[in-house]
Amino acid sequence: MSISKRFLTFVFAAIIACSCFAVGELAAQQKYRGMPIKPGYAVGPELTPKASKDDRAAWKKKYGPAKKRISAGNNNVKAVLAAGGDVKADPEARKYLETVVFPAMTQTGPNDLASLGIKRQDFLKNFLNKGVTGVARAKMIDFTIQTLQGYCANTNLHPSARLNAVVLMSQLTDRPLVKSAQAPAASGKAFVVLQKIFSSQNEKQFPEYLKIAAFTGMKNQLEMNSKSGQSVNSTVRSELAEAVLKMLAAEVDSTKDAAGYWKKRQAVQMAGVLRDAKTLPPLLAILNDDVSNFELKLDVVKTIIQAGSMGADSRTNGTVVASVSKFAGIAVASEATNIIAAREKMIRNGILFGDVDLMQSKDSIDFQPQGGDGSGGRDFGSDTRATRKTPLVELPNYQLNFSRNRIRAISIFCKQAIGVDQQGGLRRGLAPKADTLASGTIRELDRLLEKSNVGLVDVDVRIRDGDPTPQELDLGRETSYVDQMVKVCESSAETLKGLLETYAAE
Repeated sequence: MSISKRFLTFVFAAIIACSCFAVGELAAQQKYRGMPIKPGYAVGPELTPKASKDDRAAWKKKYGPAKKRISAGNNNVKAVLAAGGDVKADPEARKYLETVVFPAMTQTGPNDLASLGIKRQDFLKNFLNKGVTGVARAKMIDFTIQTLQGYCANTNLHPSARLNAVVLMSQLTDRPLVKSAQAPAASGKAFVVLQKIFSSQNEKQFPEYLKIAAFTGMKNQLEMNSKSGQSVNSTVRSELAEAVLKMLAAEVDSTKDAAGYWKKRQAVQMAGVLRDAKTLPPLLAILNDDVSNFELKLDVVKTIIQAGSMGADSRTNGTVVASVSKFAGIAVASEATNIIAAREKMIRNGILFGDVDLMQSKDSIDFQPQGGDGSGGRDFGSDTRATRKTPLVELPNYQLNFSRNRIRAISIFCKQAIGVDQQGGLRRGLAPKADTLASGTIRELDRLLEKSNVGLVDVDVRIRDGDPTPQELDLGRETSYVDQMVKVCESSAETLKGLLETYAAE
């Protein structure tokens, strides 16, 4: 898994989204206050590009002086860092950081809370960019961790500000990204603090949402270090593996327990980083159960891609291949059901309609085509199309794309998981019947990926030479893209099921 900025942005946005339930509940119970900002440095919300000339002039008059002071303060800290100095030992730089920069990330106004991500990026760009190295960087990180650690434990701060402090710590790097060939190295000191937050038994000081964020931060730091060639300390690996095992075993309902569900997903992903054989059985249990949702199971497949066989023997590898193949077949079959259900829901809600007469009953929808003059629809005499029950009503393309993208995810990730063939990978030393299952599943997933691209271009547009023939029109009338997608899914699910049954019978 890559550790790109885009991925990190997604991950931490998801953390914040999943923590909103806690933040909202807590905010309703307590009035929070931010750390005091030095007078003369408070700046209001930035103007939008559509702001009028008068609005801009008013903003500049009100906040312009503070903006200049902030720019001067930033430049002073940068100068100290550029000279290899210690910001904590420099009175002016330290005071500015303690009374302006860090407190700005604790304010409780709506605009302040909405701009926390921007403030984080500005902080990293201003004070920990690729030009800040050596002693100056180490001292700046030490001072940052010390301040943020206090913010995390401060129950008077808004939950979003405390969450932001955890996220910012997770993004601190001892070694910056200087060029694409050199990956950044995560801050070891920040990792220790994140561990303490995650392991703390003080629920008031470190509530669940902070622990989730700390766990996610550790996971991404380990991924970052893996890319830079650093191995995970064996003691750390063992402790985290035990935590992962507990979270994987927890039964959670994604619709009722957002925190527990997100925590379990993070545990699945952490297992891919740790590559500990003890986590494989509970991962396969998730993949094979009847309660975990599609997204969680797909995370398990991605973890198998990342971790390979986790040092298991060839027999266990065969079990992994069978589990992935079973997931692919069930998921594809479910997609056929999802497509039909999506169309029927839109028809029932009056969103979709076409050249059909619709007859609703309590449990089903029956469809009959209309006559050429727009009349009737239930009695065409000798016209056999009158008995057709399948609707020629298409889902909007964006709806088809939902299913198409899920099918692509199933095909690509399951194929990658089964095809892992590195040192100690799944395909090494497989028994003949397991290898046959693996090869057959990969072939079928390739076919599914190709065949599921139906409906990308309208039927009539595909006909390049003149008007469509009557036969082509009939084919278009009789087979909708929805029906083609359903047929592709059902056929592929049946093939995958047959491969699995053959494997189990041998």
